[in-house]
Amino acid sequence: MNTLKTLIGASGLIIALGGWSAANAATYTFNFSSNSDSDGSPGNTRNFTDTSNTLSVAAKGWYLDSASDTSPAQASLGLYTTNGLGVKNSSDDAHYVDNSGRIDFVSFAFSNSKGGAAQNVSITSITLTIWDTDSSSQTRKDADITLGYDGVAGDLGTILNHYTQDPSNNASSVTYNFQSMPSDDVWRVFASLQNNDGKIDGFKIQSMTVSTVPLPAAVWLFGSALLGMVGIGYRRQNQNKPI
Repeated sequence: MNTLKTLIGASGLIIALGGWSAANAATYTFNFSSNSDSDGSPGNTRNFTDTSNTLSVAAKGWYLDSASDTSPAQASLGLYTTNGLGVKNSSDDAHYVDNSGRIDFVSFAFSNSKGGAAQNVSITSITLTIWDTDSSSQTRKDADITLGYDGVAGDLGTILNHYTQDPSNNASSVTYNFQSMPSDDVWRVFASLQNNDGKIDGFKIQSMTVSTVPLPAAVWLFGSALLGMVGIGYRRQNQNKPI
């Protein structure tokens, strides 16, 4: 009976941990803005802190020669007043993240602002300032993206998906909202790698919202291990009972 009570208690602990995590999932917003325009230099890093001064992110600009390229090269990461982050690569003087010729992307490495340790986050939303890639044709104004995560800042990691949210011709910005995203400490935002609609994608990254559950993974492992050990003890106790 005591073992059964312990088993029930351990199960309650796991359920309580799950409820605690859901209730304590925190959301953080990063605003990528500046008082003046700055193009940056090849390989530069820009550091930001969220609005609550809890998390930090180190952002860098990169480019690929093509959608099949797996070796990113460093680019200049610019910061442009209220419009946000843009990328300039060595053969392109455009100041936005685009897939005209080479494919630009920005990597974001998240950490805890207090201790500096890497911090896993899930992206919940991204707001982009749409840049008209061809002033003679508003129909080319597009901002499709691809997301990547995992690995380190200087590689492609895991390509997650391609996201399309076509804005109206007169829209100046678009917001992507995400649910049930993976959690990792390094994320990448590409101008669309597939570009299925044939439009050149061009944008600046204005802001980003991420979420994190502060419960350490070790706590989950402990709870699961406890439940498993108690369950084994309960089965052994029943097996040793006289018939």
